[in-house]
Amino acid sequence: MTSLANWTSPELLRTLGWTLLHFVWQGAALAAVFAVAMALCRSASARYAVAAGTLVLMMASPVVTFSWILRQTNPAVRKTLLSHSRAPQPLNQERNNRERCCGWWKGGFWAS
Repeated sequence: MTSLANWTSPELLRTLGWTLLHFVWQGAALAAVFAVAMALCRSASARYAVAAGTLVLMMASPVVTFSWILRQTNPAVRKTLLSHSRAPQPLNQERNNRERCCGWWKGGFWAS
């Protein structure tokens, strides 16, 4: 039996993993905004609109995040973006971001 790793590139799998990790906090933030909005809405039609809007945002956020991360990690796209806007980033920035993210993740885990 073949695995998903044999079918796709490591860059695509890394991007998918970061997208799923980001969706955890994005989904939690959208759920918190949804809870506050539901507490403020009085009519059923307003609650329905808020619920439908939240579901649409939850479906769109992983797609947007995936395309944003893929654009950041793809060297061809990065070269095009850098020629117009900013200087190159350090090579170890991904490692620093991963360590920072894992630190916050562990801190939240141990605090609960």
